[in-house]
Amino acid sequence: MFAAYRDGWPIAFLWLAISASTAFELYGGMNQDGQDTRANYALKWHAIRKMREWGIERYDMNGLVSDGVSNFKRGFADHEDTLVGTYDKPLSPLYVVWAKGLPLGKKVIRVLKRR
Repeated sequence: MFAAYRDGWPIAFLWLAISASTAFELYGGMNQDGQDTRANYALKWHAIRKMREWGIERYDMNGLVSDGVSNFKRGFADHEDTLVGTYDKPLSPLYVVWAKGLPLGKKVIRVLKRR
């Protein structure tokens, strides 16, 4: 786990799974301060350099999702690898409520913040 801090508070983080030769980004995130300062860019670069220092040969940034971070990721290679992706196996009948409700809730909060 790597994190960037501002005034003693985390503003961005990366969660990596690391094997003998590959570091794979499982998840990352940032708050508004992290977004405003683009802390995720510096944090990813720090993690990449640390993996190299540790002898890790491959750093997998785990896909392209949004324009800003995707452009950052594209800057490291002249190609994109298309992999099979992930599969979510619902372990609860409430999964559908969560999977549909969370994005809807986020949209509602964004609309309310704009007012």
